[in-house]
Amino acid sequence: MPTIKIKWGTIVSGVLVLIVVCLGIILIFRLVIPVQPPTTGEVKNNWDGKIAFVSGVGQDRDIYFINSDGSNRTRISDIGYVSWSSSEIQWSPDGTLVSFVSGKGNNCDQIYVINADGSGLRQLTNNNSLKEYPTWSPDSKRLVFCDRDRVKNSCNIFVINSDGSNLTKLTNTNDDHNPVWSPDGEHIAFRSDRDRTWGKLWLMNPDGTNQRSLTDIGSIACGAARFQWSPDATRLFFMRTDHEKWWHLDPNELDIYVINADGSNMRKLTDDPLDELATSWSPDSRRILFTRGDKGIYIMNSDGSNQTKLIDGAFMAAEWSPDGNKIVFRSFGDGDANIYVADSDGSNMLELTNDSMDNTDPHWLPIKKP
Repeated sequence: MPTIKIKWGTIVSGVLVLIVVCLGIILIFRLVIPVQPPTTGEVKNNWDGKIAFVSGVGQDRDIYFINSDGSNRTRISDIGYVSWSSSEIQWSPDGTLVSFVSGKGNNCDQIYVINADGSGLRQLTNNNSLKEYPTWSPDSKRLVFCDRDRVKNSCNIFVINSDGSNLTKLTNTNDDHNPVWSPDGEHIAFRSDRDRTWGKLWLMNPDGTNQRSLTDIGSIACGAARFQWSPDATRLFFMRTDHEKWWHLDPNELDIYVINADGSNMRKLTDDPLDELATSWSPDSRRILFTRGDKGIYIMNSDGSNQTKLIDGAFMAAEWSPDGNKIVFRSFGDGDANIYVADSDGSNMLELTNDSMDNTDPHWLPIKKP
């Protein structure tokens, strides 16, 4: 039987060559395909936590910015008469402009925009009708608003470019209010009293076509009790009363509802003797901030479960920060109104303003999309 001689030197050499080849392949892949770092959940953005708000006494009201730690309070506008009762100030979604309503000059509220650095103030509308509740399109190019005829007391919805061009009438029923653009830009929601149905929620396309009722029930509140799209554009919350006509409501009769964007699955989230106002969706569309009378700021899941008080006291206008870590809100009741921030769990409350002026309508600077 022949003897098999094993050449160990050859085998070792071959193994070494194989190891070198494998290491070379791995190195090539590491160079061509970078290794991704582990996800920590931290959101990388250029958001700096700035807050816009209205401050002043009487008719001398203007827009101010302030950091979320209370530093660097800066007056941005110098026009006066900035409205906080018929309009909220609004950041454009790209964070470069602020829109607002002012009655300066002709004592009739008109829409203005100003650059975030305080430059470039321009008046977009100029006629004898009141402009109410302008809100931005998601691409920051247009504003939709309610135009109220003071003589006829009629209200229709218009859209206008951010430079004041291309003013277009979208509705013509004289009974449409509070338009709000969906975050995906596909729809405009609004409240309508048309067809003798008081306070139903409606939808239409951004060009005014395909107007249709979203709710079968009316008595949906408007004004300060505005409805709001979820950030993922799948649902809206709104407030309503069981009264047939919303303006007959008792101050303790508003409850919070949610409905899908296609009109399905409407459900009542709150049923408390005190007046309840939803004020802000969480950035992930899973939770809702709301107030309950003068008892404080609360949080709940978007299905109405797990209702929890965050902050005790007479506060309103609570709004989640874009990163979900903080909330901003204001005090109300006797005395001056002031702006506060707190962590999203209600802890570490900080008063940002403490003066003799009324400080209202706080809104976070949006996170700028890359």
